[in-house]
Amino acid sequence: MKTGPNRLIVEPGGFLLKEGENRSLRKFRQLDFAKHKEAEDDIFRVHDWYQSLLASEQWAPDYRTVEKRTKNLLAAIEVFQKEAVKFNFAGQPSAARLEFNEALRELTRDSGLNLTDARELLDDARASLDRVATFLRIASSELSSQITADDLHRVSSKEIRKQYLLRLVDVFRRHRLDDGLGRNSLIVQVILRLDDRESSDAEVDEVRRKEVAEELSKAVKPPKGG
Repeated sequence: MKTGPNRLIVEPGGFLLKEGENRSLRKFRQLDFAKHKEAEDDIFRVHDWYQSLLASEQWAPDYRTVEKRTKNLLAAIEVFQKEAVKFNFAGQPSAARLEFNEALRELTRDSGLNLTDARELLDDARASLDRVATFLRIASSELSSQITADDLHRVSSKEIRKQYLLRLVDVFRRHRLDDGLGRNSLIVQVILRLDDRESSDAEVDEVRRKEVAEELSKAVKPPKGG
């Protein structure tokens, strides 16, 4: 997975993943989320946002990828255009051009192909590639402007995770389900279920709950200077 602090991407935001059907958080001790549908819907909405943004962060190309592929394709088009001009004997004596054409006709005589048709196809290809080249130059110019203006977007999985936790904390507080952020709190157990990290092993479960509780604590009350 492509991750890391301050990875520069061309476009921000995420694409919303398809929501699952018949999802339910089920029961936690004495609390049944079937009786708290609005809260459950809000929790899943935040989780969908989180998963979508993670996917976008992973797959969105950084500027180096866009820059490299754009320049490579533009260079290939320019090479083709130059070779196409040479192929047509542009600027060459007419006698040389006529002899070249006759050689091509002889080589393709039994194929049923027509030299005039081939010339038209070549001209059409050059015209189409001219438009593609214009598109690539505009995209490359805009990217250069964004780089110069430092207008690219910095993303990191760590920051996305922090925003996810803060949004969940807000949901629990708005729906009066907040019972703190400790390792035995409801929100910690819900997060483990959403992350699909619940364990039937008591020791493993204890470690995971502690990890999530620490994550929540740092997100809500970041260390001074951090």
